[in-house]
Amino acid sequence: MTPAKFQIAKNQKEKMILTVMVAALLIGGYFYLLIKPAIAELMVLAPKVSSLRRDLATSRNLINSRPMVEMRKSELDQKIKEFEKIFPREREIPKLLAKLSEVAGGSGVKIKGIKPIGLHGYG
Repeated sequence: MTPAKFQIAKNQKEKMILTVMVAALLIGGYFYLLIKPAIAELMVLAPKVSSLRRDLATSRNLINSRPMVEMRKSELDQKIKEFEKIFPREREIPKLLAKLSEVAGGSGVKIKGIKPIGLHGYG
């Protein structure tokens, strides 16, 4: 009877080893076919997600600052209107130059030349 018990124990060990090997193959196959490609894709997508998060934060900041920007625009528009009242318009420049020449001539100052610096002072 002892040899039969030994034979049964040997079969159980073989079955257990075979079960462990099949499980290891299944786990390895699962990793190779499913998890490895998912990890590779994650490595590609992670920097993109990080960049998109920064862009989203920047966009939210811009959206939140919109009322302040609109208020600043309104203030600048008002200043433009004030400057337009102060500075001569382009069609008024010949009259301004004639008046300047008249005032200069009346006070004994000689104007050698007037050089325009361009639109908005940008040469």
